[in-house]
Parts: sequence; structure tokens; C-alpha cells
Amino acid sequence: MPARASHLYIHFTNMKKIFGFLTLALATTALFSCSDDDNNSNTTADGVQIVTRPSEIAPAGGESAIEVNKPVASVYATNAWLNVTAEGNTVKLSADANSSVESRHSNVVIKASENDSTVVSVSQLGLVFHYEDGNVSMGNNGGKFAKFVKHNEPMEIERMPEWASATVDGDSIRVDVSANATGKARGGYVVFKSSAMKDSILISQADFSQLKGDYYFGGYDLTTGQEGYTDAKLYTKNRMYYVQLTNLKWSFDCLYDDKNMTLTTYNATWVGTMNNQYYIASMLLSDQGTISADDKITGQFTFNVLDDGTIIAVLGGQYDEDSKVAGMAFAACTKQNLSTYQGISAGFSPCLLLRLPPDADVETQAKAKARASKMMKRMGANKNPMYQMPSILKWK
Repeated sequence: MPARASHLYIHFTNMKKIFGFLTLALATTALFSCSDDDNNSNTTADGVQIVTRPSEIAPAGGESAIEVNKPVASVYATNAWLNVTAEGNTVKLSADANSSVESRHSNVVIKASENDSTVVSVSQLGLVFHYEDGNVSMGNNGGKFAKFVKHNEPMEIERMPEWASATVDGDSIRVDVSANATGKARGGYVVFKSSAMKDSILISQADFSQLKGDYYFGGYDLTTGQEGYTDAKLYTKNRMYYVQLTNLKWSFDCLYDDKNMTLTTYNATWVGTMNNQYYIASMLLSDQGTISADDKITGQFTFNVLDDGTIIAVLGGQYDEDSKVAGMAFAACTKQNLSTYQGISAGFSPCLLLRLPPDADVETQAKAKARASKMMKRMGANKNPMYQMPSILKWK
């Protein structure tokens, strides 16, 4: 491929007043010393005493108990999430899973009689289960990978593709993917869970020969803020890779990496003409809503093969030190020189390539587009109309 260009009083008073103050302070201290201390001790020397204190209830839910020195006449919890019952000298505690990441607390009031009681504090930690390392795309040779999952309760694998094996190893999910000899692109999910919470990793396998063909190119249209697509074709010629927007007769060249199924495109690439009046350049957009004339900036379409055969390649990558690639726009210029820039003729953010499952009917096509829309929303799709886009280039 051709090389590209760079670029935060005391008034002293009588002793009677002082003595009176000290007497009040001592009396107050004596009063509070007879009440429960920080360790939930009994109210009087002969009152209800804690024999065995409860343990914290596990985030996933469970049981605990409090033993006291007298038969319990009544008991209640000050918060509804905690269930309490009394049986002799024992107070039984139980709670469902805490689906929040925040801890929760409740007091348990235990009475042996109307005037003989004690209070015990019970806590339950929040359930921690968090995965943020994304999906995995690899070539047909297969391979192994590990992904970190933050959790504080036991984790297990719920299901996996038949062509992959997955195990839990401490805080990691370890996956071994076999070679793809089917002759087709394939994808499947490793689903893992902890208590009532679950997440998944999509594994995709293909080479370029299984990815090339007809696609939709689009995303959220910057001119309308609505989802929209135009026909596209992904092909290779003379060891070069191209995305062609067939209806517009625009195309831009790319590099393809078979190991991680990524198609790299360059910023400020001339793609064609419009109305025999303008030259069109593809411009990568930053997540801060800016465009730049720097042709060293690159973006990557990473291909994901869903389990129904839908293929989605979302454009991403690092824009500069402070921002990421969020989409693609097409700049109109009067000459093949960005200094003649007139404005943006079209653009999408996020931007993606979408291929529907083979022989998809109308219902399947609608489902595939809905999944693409869901994926874009997870990316925090920018629906701002184009009038909020910069009217001039941000030169580096």
C-alpha cells in the first residue's frame, strides 16, 4: 500500500455554675453507659445478652443466626430485605441475593419482654460481578485466551459453543477454541454467571474469504440522528482490500488482519466524487465530535459473527491521546485538497458494516438490524444531527 503523508469568654463565672455543668455531664455519661454500646451489648447486666453474634449474609443470599441468653418473646428487622424468626433462644436470619453492588444493613430488635431487649446490626455485601473486556475475534486457526471477571461470589460456566471449551480459573475465564474447518464464518457465546447475574463473551472465527461480499454500511446518520444504511461491498483486488459504497460509487482501501479479524482504514482518504462538482474524502470522527486532516489516524472495523450468522463490524480505535474513533464522515472539497473543504456530505456515528444471515427472510433481516442497533446503543451512540458537527476542520 502506498506510504501516506505525515503531518482543581470564657467568662470566668462562679464555681456553682461550673460545678453544675460538670454534674450534668457526669449524669449524661452515666445515662449512656447503661444503653447499648457499639458492640450491641445487653441493655442491663440482667438484660438480654448476645451469646453468639451473626455472620454477614453472603451477597448471593443465605442464612445466619443470633443466640441470646433468654427465650425470645418477639423479634423484628428494621429493613424489609432481612427476614427474621424466633425459636427459643435463637433468632434465625435469612435474605435473598443482593442484586445491587451497594451493601445493605438492618438492625434486629430482640425482646425477651416489653422492657427487656437488645439490638444487633446485620449486613449483607453487594453482589460484585463485572466484565468489560469485550468479545474475541480470531482467525480460523483457533487458539486460547483468558479474560478477567471481577466477582465476589463463586462463578461458573453456563454454556459454550461445542467447538470451544471454557473453564473458571479464579478471577479468569479461560477458553480454548478449536480450528474452524467448516468453510464458513462462525460465532458463539461463552455464557458465565455468578448467583443471579450473568454475562457472555462472543467468539468469532473467519478468514477474509468468508467475510467478503455484500453488506450494509451505516449506523446513526449525522444528518438526521436516525439509524440508516446504504449498500456496500467488501472485496479484495491485487492483494488490496476495499469497502465500496455501491450506490454512491465511493470506495476506500483498507488493510486486513486475519489474526484478529480487523479491517484498518485511514483518515482523509479520497473515495470518489459527488455531482461532478465535489471530491469526497472519508474522515474519521472522534468521540469529541471533531475531525482532523491528519492522514496517519486509523480506525478499525472489528468483525463479530453472531450465532445466527449475522456479521457486524463496528468502527473503533484510538483517535489521539485524548479521544477514540467514534464514526466516519464524508467531506466535500472543491479540489483534492482538504484546504478546499466545503462541509460534510454524509456521516455515521457509530459506524458499522452489517451483513445479514444467508437467505434471511424479512423477519430475520429485521432481527439482525435490531441486534446491530442494540450493539450501537451499548456504544453510547451519538445521535446529534449534523448541524452540531464542526463547520471547519480541526487541523493538527
